[in-house]
Amino acid sequence: MFLGLAGCQSGIMTETKSGEDMAVAENTEWVDDPILWQDDSGFDASEENAGIEARFVSYQVPEDILSRMTTGALVKSILHFPLNGLYLAYNNPIQYVNKVFEMANVYQELAGRDDAADLLVERFSVTDVLPSGESRDQGDKDYYEKLSLLEESFLEYFLASGLIEGLASEKNKPVLTEAVRKKLEEREASNGEGHVWSRLTDPLITLIRRQCLDIPLPDDMPWLPY
Repeated sequence: MFLGLAGCQSGIMTETKSGEDMAVAENTEWVDDPILWQDDSGFDASEENAGIEARFVSYQVPEDILSRMTTGALVKSILHFPLNGLYLAYNNPIQYVNKVFEMANVYQELAGRDDAADLLVERFSVTDVLPSGESRDQGDKDYYEKLSLLEESFLEYFLASGLIEGLASEKNKPVLTEAVRKKLEEREASNGEGHVWSRLTDPLITLIRRQCLDIPLPDDMPWLPY
């Protein structure tokens, strides 16, 4: 469920915050703190009789908060969105990504920002998967860099989905390509099977294909339906 903002701090920003329908005044108080999410592991869907839709409703963020959040804060907020990991229940992860985008207003707000692609690629270039058995708390300084495997994988599927324009722009494509190449090499090494094809690399392969990144793939790579 939506708890609030990390630190609940806001300040006067002198830079312009871009995005649709966002008239910026010099004295607007922009919020640069990401959203703190409460784990919904104890959510009882039967009480609402609405299943997953009710869970999404519980994570809607008040519009007056979303509209004042910087794009950087929105990017950090989606990294740990509690329902991201449910993509595992879908045969096609991109289908679930579209569902999240449709039902979670924090994603919709992010997509409306002109600098969303730039900051997503910048953040993606520094994220990494936590070693097995490790975890991070919201107060840890690398909380928005060290992600669980589910969180990192969903982020890669989200970048592959095409819902954010400009990820493969002339500016962003080289950075995105290098980040994907590095992650692919690291997972290939950890896989220990001598090839890149594994469950760990599925999201990256999808990202390479859907964003047309200049990264060669093995000739015997199985066809992915997504």
